[in-house]
Amino acid sequence: MPFFDRWSRREDEELLALAIKNTPYNRELGRFDPDAAEHIAPLWIAIRETPRWRNAGLTLENAVEKLTGSMLGERYNEAGEKILSRSTRRSFKRIAADARKDGHHEGAAQLEKLAEAGVIPREETV
Repeated sequence: MPFFDRWSRREDEELLALAIKNTPYNRELGRFDPDAAEHIAPLWIAIRETPRWRNAGLTLENAVEKLTGSMLGERYNEAGEKILSRSTRRSFKRIAADARKDGHHEGAAQLEKLAEAGVIPREETV
C-alpha cells in the first residue's frame, strides 16, 4: 500500500472515530444523532463525502462497524463492492478445491467466481 493511501486511510479513520466519540447515540433511533449536537453535523457531512466512506456505504447506523472493518483492512471500490485481499482470494480457491473434491461442485463454482472477480458484490437493500 502506497504511503499516501496509508496516510489518507489513517486520517479518514481518525475523523470518523472523532465523530463517533463526540456524537450522542440515540437509543430510540438506534443510531448516532448528529442533530443533537449542532457542531458535529458538518463533520458527519464531510466524512460521508470522502471516497473511502462513500464507497463503503457509511451510514449513522453502521459507522462503528465500518470503522472497525477499515481498521482491519476492508476496502471498497467505487461501486461499493468489498475488495478481496490476495490472501482471501487464495483461501477461496483452496476452499473451492476442497469442496470440489468432496462433491460440492455448485458451492465450489460460486467461491471460484468470487475469487476470480476479486470483489464481493454490494448487497442491495430491499
